[in-house]
Amino acid sequence: MCERTLARGDQRLPWRPNRPQPLVLVRRRWFLPLVYGLPYLLLALYLLAFLPVVFLVAVSFRQLARKVTRQGSRAMAAVNDNIQETVTGIGVAKNFRQEALVYEAFLGR
Repeated sequence: MCERTLARGDQRLPWRPNRPQPLVLVRRRWFLPLVYGLPYLLLALYLLAFLPVVFLVAVSFRQLARKVTRQGSRAMAAVNDNIQETVTGIGVAKNFRQEALVYEAFLGR
């Protein structure tokens, strides 16, 4: 070990260059991951238990969104139909008003 030390707060720690940690295949304290991993296991179980609720909410929202979108499309179609009839009616009214002039032009008067 090197003689240099690294100051950290009030402690003097031995200085070590950055070396990769050795690969540990067998742990001496095999129960520690179980103890430390228990909250994560419980969290995973909570998530899995909550998953059907999320699925049901998503499916119900899909049905509601589809129903609302269909109603909106039908309302837009009704508005467009009304506008088309109005524009067509304006054209028919203009033609009807011009009917006498067109008839006189046809007779050559």
